[in-house]
Amino acid sequence: MIRINKVFVVVAILLTLFSACQKLENTIDIEFDDSDNQLVVECYIEAGKPYQLMLTETKNYFDITNICPFVRNSLVVLTQNGLKDTLREAPYSGSGCSSIMPFWNSDSTRFFNYGSNTICPAGLNNDFVLEVWDTLNDRYIRATTSAISVVPITTFQTESNQDSVFYCLLACVDDLSTLDYYRMTLHKTSLFKRDNNAFLNYVATNPYFDQVLYDQALFTTGEVGHTSDYQFYRTDTLIGTIYHINEAYYNYLETTRTAQDANLNPFVEPTAIASNIVGGYGIFTYLAYDRDTLYIPW
Repeated sequence: MIRINKVFVVVAILLTLFSACQKLENTIDIEFDDSDNQLVVECYIEAGKPYQLMLTETKNYFDITNICPFVRNSLVVLTQNGLKDTLREAPYSGSGCSSIMPFWNSDSTRFFNYGSNTICPAGLNNDFVLEVWDTLNDRYIRATTSAISVVPITTFQTESNQDSVFYCLLACVDDLSTLDYYRMTLHKTSLFKRDNNAFLNYVATNPYFDQVLYDQALFTTGEVGHTSDYQFYRTDTLIGTIYHINEAYYNYLETTRTAQDANLNPFVEPTAIASNIVGGYGIFTYLAYDRDTLYIPW
């Protein structure tokens, strides 16, 4: 009789726990955006460089992941102070993404699927308008940007600790009377990366730092800068770049990085990416930068 009671008690406990689990169970409805795919643009204007643009489209959550995102056969027109230039599409040897023969920028850090031989003129009085017509899918986007001045590098130096390991300081003089935004990057040896399997591999994708700065948020002395960790040695060659950027590009970079971090962390709330593309997503901006090379002597 005692053994039967013990079994009964165990069964009763299990039934109670099972019932409690059923009461705690909730149905969660997840809503996915089933809207049409949107055009995405990355276009960076540089004085002395040809016009180039990357045109892709967003994908819905349940789209097949290996579908090529490049948008083909579109009319892409870039207008500079009223002068219109039509960008041609990069050639393809087939129908898939791997068959594209893209246009590369001058230091091979980025590639594009639309480009032109027209060289962007220098000068701060240049305004630019981008228009893209995806006539096959009845989509149209538009964006504007303006030239911005180069801010020269004024400090690019290293200093070592007792173990002869160096840190690097990269800085510029800031105009405190204006609202300014900067992007500062530091690379070692070269902007190019060669390997045994490709004559030119993807470049400048892993800088020692890539910092986006807002002058009046942290700096009040008239100098804006950023330092690396102690991670360099004698005979190293460092490449420092300071971009003077506009607010739209600053917001795009900040929100893009926040969104990437959130995508890797399930406990972080997703962030919407700031864009200056009307009718789509992405960035259309003018790049003004100063770049210098520093050799750490033996």
